[in-house]
Amino acid sequence: MMSPKIFVLLFFRNLERAFKKLHRPWVMHRLRAVNASSQQKITAEGGPIVSLTTYDKRFDIVFYTIESIAKGSLLPSRITLWVDEKLCNAPLPPPLERLQARGLEIKSAEDLGPHTKYFPEVTSERDAQRPFITADDDTLYPRYWLERLHREHLKHPGTILCYRARKISFSDTGRLLPYGSWLPCFSTTSSPLHFSTGVCGALFPGEMRDALRSKSKEFESKCLRADDIWLNWVAVNAGIPVKQIVLVHKKFYEVPGTREFALANRNNRAGGNDIQLEKTYSADVLAHLFERWKNSQQI
Repeated sequence: MMSPKIFVLLFFRNLERAFKKLHRPWVMHRLRAVNASSQQKITAEGGPIVSLTTYDKRFDIVFYTIESIAKGSLLPSRITLWVDEKLCNAPLPPPLERLQARGLEIKSAEDLGPHTKYFPEVTSERDAQRPFITADDDTLYPRYWLERLHREHLKHPGTILCYRARKISFSDTGRLLPYGSWLPCFSTTSSPLHFSTGVCGALFPGEMRDALRSKSKEFESKCLRADDIWLNWVAVNAGIPVKQIVLVHKKFYEVPGTREFALANRNNRAGGNDIQLEKTYSADVLAHLFERWKNSQQI
């Protein structure tokens, strides 16, 4: 049964969703205005590293996401937009040109689908042991987004931190249940059963760099279209737990019109996640997680 505290939090989150529909156009107007006129740097020493990618259909509008990060209460020390060679060599949209002049790095990378948001970062040998934060290219991040992830990292340095996670679930016989049936996480404890989702961004500790580098591009034959699956699988193998840093998972503003071709449509609704989970999660890892799940059911 849902606790009264969670019920109240969900009620206010639903009110927040309704407010977003009215508030979002004004937010985007402000971001356009800032981009057109500001000369203020979007990076600052001492901040976290932010890594993201985009593709041709969003190349003209990804600046909204980057400007929202730049309006945060804590600025990143570096923010890199990884794009394929064709986009990197093409004329930049004016909003990205202006952001580049203020500190955005735009770098060429092999097209690895959603894995492009982190893979060139962890293999770049820059700041090789530092944590990094991934962002999605169709999300408008609130002012507190980066600062709160960074603050939680100082308290929990060996943990993956996120605003949105699901709880990995099994049947009583040990069969992994379909991804669509996994419940949202309503906990701020660390656990290997918590499955971070990247739509609201996630912070990965330095240990994840080493773990991801050691696995290289094995994801290409297992879950090329699902970076969340690969990142969580690597974390379980490396013994790195996941912590949702809010009791009720967040859902930030989306840039309108970006979800038509979103991977979520294919992975979540068309069963793509279940196919890729089956290819990725080995029997021994599932057995380990099932034991943890059974123990959690007895609490």
